[in-house]
Amino acid sequence: MSFEGALSINSREHGFAQVYGPGGLAAYSVDVTQGEVRLLDMWGRLAGRYSIPLDQFLGLMAGAPPDMRYLWRSSFDGGESITYTWGTLATNGNLLPRELYVRGDPPLDVRFIQDGKTITLLMNLGSDRLRLTLDVIAGGRWMSQPFTN
Repeated sequence: MSFEGALSINSREHGFAQVYGPGGLAAYSVDVTQGEVRLLDMWGRLAGRYSIPLDQFLGLMAGAPPDMRYLWRSSFDGGESITYTWGTLATNGNLLPRELYVRGDPPLDVRFIQDGKTITLLMNLGSDRLRLTLDVIAGGRWMSQPFTN
C-alpha cells in the first residue's frame, strides 16, 4: 500500500512521523524512541507497540552511523564495513549508510539508495518487505555530503 506522510528525526534515537489520510488528516502518528515504536490512531490512542532491533536506526535514516563501539572495521568497495555486536553496516566513502544487516529473529536487512534529494530504503524483516521513499527537505547528512554509491 502506498501512503503519504512526514517524518522528523530529532536525534539518532528519536523521531516522529505522521501518515496522512484523505484530505490531509493525520490518520496515524508514529513515535520512535530508542528502538521502541508506538503507533497512535488519529485521536492519539495507542494502536500498536513494536520494537526495532537497533535503537539508533533513525540516525541511519538521517545518514549518521551509530555512535557506539564496534567489533571490526574494514575497507569495503570504496567505503567501509563496520561489524557491531548486533550486525553489520556497509557505508560509502563519506560514511553514509549503504546496507545494514541486523541479526535477530527475524533478521533485518536494509538497503539505502539516494537519488538527489530522495532516499529510498528497501527493508526486509523476515518475510515482510517495506519500501520507504523519503524526500529530504532539510537537514541530515544526505544533503551535506557528496554521495557516492
